[in-house]
Formats: sequence, C-alpha cells, structure tokens
Amino acid sequence: MKRTPLLLVILLCAFSVHAQVSRRTVDWQPIIEMDNQLFPSYVLATATRPKPEKSSDPTYLGDVNGAIGIYVVAHSSHADLNLVIQASPLAESSTFEGSLDQAGQRYEVFPEINYRYGVLLNIRQPIPVSVTFALYINDVLSRSKDEAHASAIGERLPDALSPS
Repeated sequence: MKRTPLLLVILLCAFSVHAQVSRRTVDWQPIIEMDNQLFPSYVLATATRPKPEKSSDPTYLGDVNGAIGIYVVAHSSHADLNLVIQASPLAESSTFEGSLDQAGQRYEVFPEINYRYGVLLNIRQPIPVSVTFALYINDVLSRSKDEAHASAIGERLPDALSPS
C-alpha cells in the first residue's frame, strides 16, 4: 500500500522527463539586415524595383529583397512553417507560409513585409522599432522579440552596408 504513491510519483516523473526530452526545440534566430537597422529611404527606394519571384537558392524562402526574416534549421523533412513578423509602427503584420523540405538544413526565411509607406515618409529622426517574430513549425509556436532602429529618411546607409 505504501509503495503505490511512491510508484505513481516515479511514473509521473518518468513520463514528464520523457515528454520534455522528446519535444524538440526549434533552432532559429531573427535577422534584421543592415546591422539591425531599418532605413526608410532604402525601403522606399526599392519598393517599386522589379524583383524575381523566387530565389534560385532552395534554402532561401520568401522575399528575395527582404530585410527582416529568420534563420531556421529544419528538424524534420517537410516541416510546415508559418512565420509572422510585426514591426510596429512601420509595418502591418506580415506572414510567410511554406515548407522546410530537408531535415538538418539551415534556411533563410523573409516574408514580404507590409510596410506603411506613409509612416516611413514621415520619419525625420531615428526611432526605436519593436520587431516581434512568431514562428510556428508544424503548428508549434516559438517566440522571440528583437529591437531594431529606424534611421531618419535622409540618413545615408553606412558604406559597409550599401548594396553594390
């Protein structure tokens, strides 16, 4: 009789440890190009530039001219991915849905950002921008938050960051 509660506790602990070990964490990190800064002048200048529909690199998913995205390593083949990025007040919520086809492969994912061009046009001095990333792999949510800095509309890109 006395062994029953002890045995029950041991079994619950074993199942709990097994569930935690079997649950894979998603290996990913946010990307904000140009040294973690958003340049409204660059976004506005490239907004109407023609761009290819898709990258020739199969590990690059989404907007080929993207500046906000993530690196993610696929833990299984054909994993469903849903990435939601919010960059308030510069953009509306932006989403990319796709598939990570090869297990163990590192992917770059850049949703097409739904910029608020009127807001970008009115930035006259640097402001902090909160960029929130929500990543779902096979409907499992992983969260991260990163801060970025939006420069003034007339501010030049540093030479080291300028596209060639």
